[in-house]
Amino acid sequence: MQLGNPSGATMDTNNHNHYLIQRTVEALDYSDTLGEPNWASWDLTAADIGNSGRSSDFFTDHSLPADFYEVTTDDYNGVGNINFNRGHMCPSEDRTDNTNDNDMVFLMSNIIPQAATNNQGVWGNFEAYCQTQAKAGNELLITCGPSLFNNTFIPSGKAQIPQYTWKIAVIVPSGTGTALSRITASTRVISLKIPNSNNVTANWSNYVTSARQIEVDTGFTFFTALPPDVASTLRNEVDGSSSPAPLINNFSPTSGAIGIAVTINGTNFNAATAVAFNGVAAQFTVNSATQITAIVPIGASPGFISVTTPNGTAVSSGTFTVTGISPDLAITSTHLGNFTQGATAQTYTLTVTNRGTLASSGTVSVTDTLPAGLTATAISGNGWTTSLSPLSCTRTDSVTAGSSFSPIIITVDVAANAPSLVTNIATVSTTGDTNSANDTASDPTVIVPPSTGGNTNLVILAGWNTRGLNVPFGPSPFAPTTNIANILVAGLTRGSGVVSNSSGATNAWGGTTFNSTSSTDAIAANEFCTFGLTANSGFTVSYNAISTFNYRRSGTGPTNGLVQYQIGSGAFNDIASVNYPTNTSSGGTLPPIDLSTITALQNVPPDTSVTFRIVNWNATGSGGTWYIYDSLSSSAPDLAISGTISPVVTLTPVEAWRLQYFGTTHDTGTAADTAIATSDGMANLLKYAFGLDPTVPATNPIVGDLSNGHLRITLPKNPNATDVTFTVEQTDDLANPNWTNTGTMIDQNTSTLLQVHDTNSVSAPGTQGYLRLRVSRP
Repeated sequence: MQLGNPSGATMDTNNHNHYLIQRTVEALDYSDTLGEPNWASWDLTAADIGNSGRSSDFFTDHSLPADFYEVTTDDYNGVGNINFNRGHMCPSEDRTDNTNDNDMVFLMSNIIPQAATNNQGVWGNFEAYCQTQAKAGNELLITCGPSLFNNTFIPSGKAQIPQYTWKIAVIVPSGTGTALSRITASTRVISLKIPNSNNVTANWSNYVTSARQIEVDTGFTFFTALPPDVASTLRNEVDGSSSPAPLINNFSPTSGAIGIAVTINGTNFNAATAVAFNGVAAQFTVNSATQITAIVPIGASPGFISVTTPNGTAVSSGTFTVTGISPDLAITSTHLGNFTQGATAQTYTLTVTNRGTLASSGTVSVTDTLPAGLTATAISGNGWTTSLSPLSCTRTDSVTAGSSFSPIIITVDVAANAPSLVTNIATVSTTGDTNSANDTASDPTVIVPPSTGGNTNLVILAGWNTRGLNVPFGPSPFAPTTNIANILVAGLTRGSGVVSNSSGATNAWGGTTFNSTSSTDAIAANEFCTFGLTANSGFTVSYNAISTFNYRRSGTGPTNGLVQYQIGSGAFNDIASVNYPTNTSSGGTLPPIDLSTITALQNVPPDTSVTFRIVNWNATGSGGTWYIYDSLSSSAPDLAISGTISPVVTLTPVEAWRLQYFGTTHDTGTAADTAIATSDGMANLLKYAFGLDPTVPATNPIVGDLSNGHLRITLPKNPNATDVTFTVEQTDDLANPNWTNTGTMIDQNTSTLLQVHDTNSVSAPGTQGYLRLRVSRP
């Protein structure tokens, strides 16, 4: 990595998105989420090209962290059917100096799903060109990878297919010292962006671009090890162009309304083909090679200015702020989990966000209409003037574009007879807001009956008490202080984007630099914390709630959070959005976060890891702090997750059926085989055998008829009822019956149907016969 680490990848084994691998043959930023590298980087000289030949096998990379999925070559079975290959990042031909080096680039961590025409054509041609340059005495510093994913996978689902492949080759003439020391602003850089499709041409020069364009596509930053002026020049270089790429030095003014003229100063503007404000195309005039005048376009929003020429695209280092546009206040209403009839202190959270591009002015008013069955007992919000009757609040200060006011918390009591589904409605208004479409929020709320028995097995599975921590920001990972038996817990761990190298509060665990503006950006920047739980072999676990969540943040710390979960190495799923309204030194406490309604978190099998992720954003300063905090000054956990852990029990089919309908596996009471649960007179065992709901009255499903002079019955069977026996018996005298199955014959007997007839004919006058079904269970 002589040129630097483009993505800030780390060797943190909890970093599933950007895990750094450094080998003698290459460096990789590996993504467990994508199932492939984000980038690969290596050095190529003539000495690397030898006669060892090409490995005949691909290899699973067993050096990945224990909880990463190890992609195998078999996972790529079927890619040929879509005309794709196992595509090398560092190619085989670049490591033929010895067999060991060649084998290492056949590890599956060096492989991406690559279109066959791309891989075997243009990609292979450029690899050959680079080898020719190395054999000519140059030293090449090469970085490549995939980009722009759209959630498309190879047939096995184990790796995502990128829309593009890219490669950057810095060709450094031979000389003394390191290659890095020999790079200047005139060093040749070849950057390619190639569609990952089978429609590409074989000529790599058709796909030449700038490294800056690849930075825009990937979010990476290249050449960080070079002096800033040299790095800037090389990022904008487009190989083979007759003139250099454009460069923006500055622009004036730095803010203004739509329609004003902005002067952009820089270099190489002669043949400019486009100017854009945060991606919105603008009208412009090229005044000279060093100056452009552009008009701020309709639809522009705060962001970067870009200038495009045939030789590349330049992006400003600073942002232009659009003014004079109406504010657009939007409101959301959220709550955690289900409410319970008769419960107190349930809460709604109202958040007002300015989605316009102009700061708000004047009075902002919020009203809330609670549904029947709910009664407000409190309303609060930092900076809001609140009223319980009518339920409303106001404020007169301003909120800037893209920002939110402090959340409003409405506390309610739930009536004992509250309906099962209600909807809370909140409305916001302010002067100058012309978009009414997002001024009202509806928040459907499920209300469940109170528990009648309770779950006596509900316990704290894992908990962390921060009291006594005085190491700045606490260790990472931070082992739990409460850990129930038969649960393996991965401690609280900071993502690589969370900084912890300054002074931190005591009795707290956390970090700084949660300053992304959305959860998506925060996840991409690894600005999150994780912890994980796994039930030991022989046990299942069900997660009930994140039952304790005590926090503290500074005045410039993050105000928003998102709690997510991941099963095994699958995708992360959202659980709940949270807010951190309190920024005092005493901290605050969030209400419990309900997990009991998430099916995937119930009865999780043994040895299946579940990772919880707390993503934070909207800090107003890079030094803004956030902690799990001992806000109650006690030895109780400050972050805790509760649930149940149970031994694995294998149920018989009838036990599973009883549990489904009666909530018990026992052959007793209303769940007994002989019990009759409804007015239809059928015992439970019969309804089980027929595949009927025992709690709903049913008609007799047995059908009797005459077939070719023989009495016959047909009846449905429950395909899951493998532990019962169906016996059809016959008699010709009900007064003195002699029931036997020796006079019956089976016509059909499948998993879902039984048909049997009496072998005695009933065609003669005066003949009578009877059939009956007997269901038994061992």
